[in-house]
Amino acid sequence: MSEPPPKVAPVCSLWSFDQKCSDKLLSRKAISAEDRRLIKLRTNGFKLKDSICTFHFKRYIESFVSHEKYCCNILKKHPDETRVKATSDPLTLPLREKGKRLGLSIIPGKKLCMKCRIELFKLLRTGDDVTAPVISSSSSTSVAVSQDSVGPGCNAGEGTTTSDDNNAAAGSQGSFVAPITKDTLEDINKFLLQQKENPIDLKKLSQKRYVLEQLDILYKIFFSLAKQPVPTTSITLAMENSVYFEEIISQLKEYVNGTCSLADKMHALSILPRSMTIEKIREYFEVSRRLVKNTKSLVGTSGVLCNPNKKQGRPIQEEIVSAAIKFYLRQDISRELPGKNNFVTVRENGERVRKQKHLLMGNISEVHEEFQKLHPEIKISRSKFAAIRPKECCLASNAGMHNVCVCSIHENPKLMFNGAHLNQISDLNSKSPTDCIKFFVCTKPTTECYFRTCSKCPDKMKFVKLIQEYFDSEMVEEVTYNQWESTDRGNIITRISSIEDFIEDFVNLMEDLITHHYIYKEQSAFFNERLNDLQDGEVVIVGDFAENYTFLVNDSIQAMYFKQKQATLHPFSVSYWDSQLEEKQHLSYAVISDHMEHSTVAFYSFQKKLLEDLKKKKVNMKIIYYFSDGCSGQYKNKKMAANVWYHKKDFGIPAQWHFFATSHGKSACDGIGGTLKRLATYYSKQHIQPGTLITTPLLFFEFAQKQIKGICSLWVSTEEVAEVETKLKVRFNSAYKIDGIKSCHSITPCENENFVLIRKYSKALESTKRKISTAEDHTLKLEEVRGYAIYWNHEEPKWNLCYVNSTNEETGEINIEELTNRKGKKYEYEFVEGAAKDILCDDILLLVNPQIMSRGKVIKVLASDSNTADVLLQQALNSQ
Repeated sequence: MSEPPPKVAPVCSLWSFDQKCSDKLLSRKAISAEDRRLIKLRTNGFKLKDSICTFHFKRYIESFVSHEKYCCNILKKHPDETRVKATSDPLTLPLREKGKRLGLSIIPGKKLCMKCRIELFKLLRTGDDVTAPVISSSSSTSVAVSQDSVGPGCNAGEGTTTSDDNNAAAGSQGSFVAPITKDTLEDINKFLLQQKENPIDLKKLSQKRYVLEQLDILYKIFFSLAKQPVPTTSITLAMENSVYFEEIISQLKEYVNGTCSLADKMHALSILPRSMTIEKIREYFEVSRRLVKNTKSLVGTSGVLCNPNKKQGRPIQEEIVSAAIKFYLRQDISRELPGKNNFVTVRENGERVRKQKHLLMGNISEVHEEFQKLHPEIKISRSKFAAIRPKECCLASNAGMHNVCVCSIHENPKLMFNGAHLNQISDLNSKSPTDCIKFFVCTKPTTECYFRTCSKCPDKMKFVKLIQEYFDSEMVEEVTYNQWESTDRGNIITRISSIEDFIEDFVNLMEDLITHHYIYKEQSAFFNERLNDLQDGEVVIVGDFAENYTFLVNDSIQAMYFKQKQATLHPFSVSYWDSQLEEKQHLSYAVISDHMEHSTVAFYSFQKKLLEDLKKKKVNMKIIYYFSDGCSGQYKNKKMAANVWYHKKDFGIPAQWHFFATSHGKSACDGIGGTLKRLATYYSKQHIQPGTLITTPLLFFEFAQKQIKGICSLWVSTEEVAEVETKLKVRFNSAYKIDGIKSCHSITPCENENFVLIRKYSKALESTKRKISTAEDHTLKLEEVRGYAIYWNHEEPKWNLCYVNSTNEETGEINIEELTNRKGKKYEYEFVEGAAKDILCDDILLLVNPQIMSRGKVIKVLASDSNTADVLLQQALNSQ
């Protein structure tokens, strides 16, 4: 078997230079002499023997200049390893000729930075070692004479060319000399007469020797004039100004070519010198003649830096702008961030103001869609809606927008949805898990659909089938996704599940999401409705415990870091209707305390201080709507339910309490707390003199009261909280358990009854009654005493259970039958014979409704009643 023939190198002349060639070739004759010379200079002396491929032609001729981005450093002004950005103007062949006199090897097409460019022109202008070259008989110069200026026997374009580097362009017709007209010849002759030389004879211009002699004479005259001394400073200054002008024009060209707006192009071109012709501007800036003409006309009427008159169009109304901005700042659309570093600086009335950032809860398209649903009568495009977005409303993609404390009920289905790429299912037509809710509810969903009690809702198997078919078509056997887990603390983990397990888990999460998402939307809508439709006498108060403020001291010792002091901070946002100004008013409060426990007792102390200040400000309060998150340790518990029922008795104002959906309690309070902590931190960094440090909660309060005017600061001490705790001890200890309070989002007191109404969401028609203990109001009237009761036995410091047989209105005595506590049973009692006796009405501590067991033989007291009786007995003993 014969060996394959050896590979033959491509016939491109530059194959040996970098061994990269294309298949298509260009012959040497098809390339001009100037291009051949440029290729030779740009490839370190490689000559074109036969042909060149299109790759090398494009690289060294067509795109050589555009690829040069950095200074070629021919003057060695920069270190070799440093890359300095160059200007946009390339070096030219004439500059190469001038550079050879200074011993510089200038490659046409390379570029210089501004510093090197200025130095090069200084050298070219001020070089003293330049000598006049001698024009020998072997060199020749071409003279092109126009037909309208010569006499008979002279042909235009006749002549020879000058030699260049290594005669690379010898004999070519590429050299160019401007044509000599009659007017030009007359000017030259006048110049020669001034220099005491004979004028040029027009008839002898057809003779080559005569032309060369005259050129020698002219060249020597010009060189002798150039050798005359000129002040170096003026040359340098003129040269620098020339380079700067070139740079300005070059940057202006880049701007004009980079913008698409005709108005911006006209605005930029208007600063060009008036002496520049329309053709020169059109050719250099590569714009239309009409554009240049219109610009010059506009400059004549309006001056430089003028703008074309824009069409008026249809300006957007201020009411629409105001409605859009108000919508952006809604709590369910954007969430105010709590961090002390989460702020932006905006201009208001000419002043720079810092505002707390708001995180948009969706992208612009989704927010615009929600705005159009709410305001169908307003027509506004998405682009215009995006343009009027307030600066403080930031997108999740913006730098520094690290989102924390999100809702796990929303986030886990989202992570599964994204991990499985379910948005690619065309039949699903969903971009998020919330879009998939439509597959689980009726076409016109009702409340029963969202709470999963509707029997007419579609079967979830249709949804399961769509996902199953998608996985089968994509041949997916396992799905990898992230998931948030809550054990001792929240952790995100990566799971790998089979298709069956994934679908089952995802559907279960969707079932939870349907109800939760509905409550979230309903509570947000109710909050906005209360806030936007405030009537005279209605007050909306939003409260939330902020993170404790940790005191900062510059140059603190190491021991302080491990035992940092803090202050409790509880912001309030108050909104009410001012009947005098006929507009809604907002107040920002911050309660500062040295009591570090975040409890219902602490909140009641803060609430009391807040309402006292509002009464001082003469705010008209006929009813108060409270809004908060559902933290069970602070707000959503039986103690708070009792406080809501007692609100009118405590403060003289009826109240309702409403809770945001789980993990959706972000509000303006976050911004108030973040602003207060940020300003305190800045102050602490700037002030380290004695007497200016913020190191205690009281000093923190004093600083906030003096330095922060937009937030009203209130002080509550630990002693005040202790007093409130003593006052509310009976109320809280006797509070009845509220079944279902964990899932409720509204607590409303019943008038004239010791009950509260709890609802699953604030506007729900259905509600559940829950009893509230009135042990705090334990003063009983004789006619109210009946049934089972707990009375105080004065013979020993303890209480007993009894049954009321009768009452005597004349003597005020009550005949009772005392029950005996069963041995080993704390809450169980039984009747015994001969235990009847008379007691006074004041001895009755509490009326109870015990549980009857064993066909009436055993009476069981509730634990809450027992606790209440303990507290009342202790109060009675203390009052003796």
